[in-house]
Order: sequence, then structure tokens, then C-alpha cells
Amino acid sequence: AVVSTQSGHYGRGQFSEMKTVSCLLVLFVLSHSVEGKWNAQAVVANEKYSYEKQEMFPLRFKTVTASPSQMWVTFYYSSGSWGQLRWSESTWGVELYACTDDKLYTTGAGDKFTDVPEGPDRIWEVSWGDKEFSVSCNGNNVWNFKYENRLSKFSENCCDRKYSEQRGSLRTFKFNKTGASGEILNFPTEYYTNDGKEDKKDRKDKKDKKDKKKKDKKDKKKDKKKNNAVQI
Repeated sequence: AVVSTQSGHYGRGQFSEMKTVSCLLVLFVLSHSVEGKWNAQAVVANEKYSYEKQEMFPLRFKTVTASPSQMWVTFYYSSGSWGQLRWSESTWGVELYACTDDKLYTTGAGDKFTDVPEGPDRIWEVSWGDKEFSVSCNGNNVWNFKYENRLSKFSENCCDRKYSEQRGSLRTFKFNKTGASGEILNFPTEYYTNDGKEDKKDRKDKKDKKDKKKKDKKDKKKDKKKNNAVQI
């Protein structure tokens, strides 16, 4: 949609309205793209869910309120170890258990999410690889943590090798209902899965790339034959 005015200038009220509309449009598109390719599953706090990488990576879930402010996700691995991601929506302080500090509420200390889109409806994506752990919200990357930056008191085994699944694969996860001191936590209304199948566009893109590769290989052979013929 194109928005124009005669003067080309916006007052504070107009700018605020446009910003709100833009955020709503982004959220609308994101939520519909998730619903289009991913299936929503209702969340029961503290219930362990089986994790299937092909159907659930990145781990996606939706929150619709910022109260209570703390959110905890716990991961259970085949090695018998567990990990945890937690954050506060009042400060955006974040902790990756056994990698970073746990100071969610100390001003200027610890890790923090940045550029978090306005809520209350938010779709989160949590992903991880061999080198780093990442969190996105409504399509915006809000936090990247490189394992090499873990606190010195934590070992590579407890941080890097655990979250990258080198020690053992992720088997189950849960959204915690209460914290260590019994405090009530926030948790998502739903998480998302897919059937692990590519959509038509993905399949077409892959086929086109494969066909192009074959054609390039064939053309190379032809050129080589021509060059050999000329030399003879």
C-alpha cells in the first residue's frame, strides 16, 4: 500500500498512527504466513513436548500478553543434560543457562534483546547452530549469542556442545509455568509445527536450480569438445 499526502509532511499523531498500522500489517502478514505453512498447537504450561527437527526448526511460538514478565523455555537432550532460555519483557534481559549471566533486571548488565517489535501479540523464533544461538520476534532478529562469548566459569561442554546438539540431540522441551522460587511465569498460547514437506515454490526453486546445474554442465562439455576439435 502506498500512503501519500499533499504536503508530504506528517504530524506526530499521523506518524504514530502510521507506525501502529505498519506494525499491525507486519504482524498480520507474519501470523498468516505462519498459519499458512505451520500448524498451531495449543500450549499447556509445564507439559513436555517431543521435538522433531524437520517439523519444528526453528522453534516457533506465540505470546499474547507481557504479564507476568518472565518467560522460560526448557530444553531436554538425549545426553541427559538440560538447557534453558529465559527473558524478562520488562527489561528485555535474557539468559541462556550455563552460557550467560542471570541478571535479567540489572540495568546495563547482562545480555539483552534489542529492537523488539511492539506487542502484545508476538511470534517468537528460537534457532541454534554450531556457532551461535538466536532469537527473532515478528520477523526481527532480537538476539544473537556466539558460544565463544560464554562466561569463563562455564565449560564448552555445558554451553557450546550442548546447545549445538553435539553432545546429544534435543528430545523434548517445555514452557515453564513457575520459576525457581515458585513465581508465576508467562507462557505462549501456542507453538507451531509443520509436516516437514516443502511447498510448491520451494520444490520448483530446487528443480530450477538442479536443471540449471545440469544445463551448465552440458554446456561446459560442449565447449570442451569444440575447443578440442579446434586444437586438432
